[in-house]
Amino acid sequence: MFYDKLCEICREKGISVTNMVKELGLSSGNLSKWKGGGSPRADTLQKIAGYLGVTTDTLLKDAPDSTRMSDIQYALYHETAGVSEETLSRILEFARFAKEQEKKKR
Repeated sequence: MFYDKLCEICREKGISVTNMVKELGLSSGNLSKWKGGGSPRADTLQKIAGYLGVTTDTLLKDAPDSTRMSDIQYALYHETAGVSEETLSRILEFARFAKEQEKKKR
């Protein structure tokens, strides 16, 4: 259930669910809906995931910890928001190149 996963992630990060909701400008009524088994709208889910530094899939599923974003992945996610598809493609191309270079070092 979404609420349980949200609470688990907040607890791991030392964040109060109530404070997170306030800081994101969300209604406290959302918590009641989520406790009752509801899930947030897509835009709200994105806000929460960004705030917590996790993927939306992590919030919606009982995903293993490996799906959580590292600090660098989290920063990259935010730094690339709003850039063109062409620029994102170049960034991805470079990431693949860098990964190949790492493999060659081993």
